[in-house]
Amino acid sequence: MKSKICFICLVMMLSVVRLSAQDKAPTYVIDGKVVSNFDGSQLKGVKIIDYTVDDKTNKHTITTNRMPARVEPRKTSGTIKMKVKGDDAKVGYILDGKIITKDEMEKIDMRKIFSVEVVKNSDPRVKKYASEDVDAFILITTKK
Repeated sequence: MKSKICFICLVMMLSVVRLSAQDKAPTYVIDGKVVSNFDGSQLKGVKIIDYTVDDKTNKHTITTNRMPARVEPRKTSGTIKMKVKGDDAKVGYILDGKIITKDEMEKIDMRKIFSVEVVKNSDPRVKKYASEDVDAFILITTKK
């Protein structure tokens, strides 16, 4: 008998919570933008990827296949600035197979760079440049 009463009380409480959320006007957010006057036509011809409803606020959050992937903005021009940690670290710079100075490296236009790689002086690719004075090399390859 006690379990039936508890169950009935639980159902009544959940109903009250749902009714209070339904009293609030629904808010629709589609792909991160609040949509006023939602009538469903905003979703015509798109695939819904995710749909959630917050019962407390009656907020409907909808993600569609129109949502662009979040991509961090890339810097497409400028020069390289590099800071090497460790006061005693010695770094060599190699641009397309030729040793360059740090000043020359900092003047390279970033739009021309294909890849940047840091390797230890024991790496076979830098054997001919390796010396006791250099701990690591920064290999820079430009676009062909």
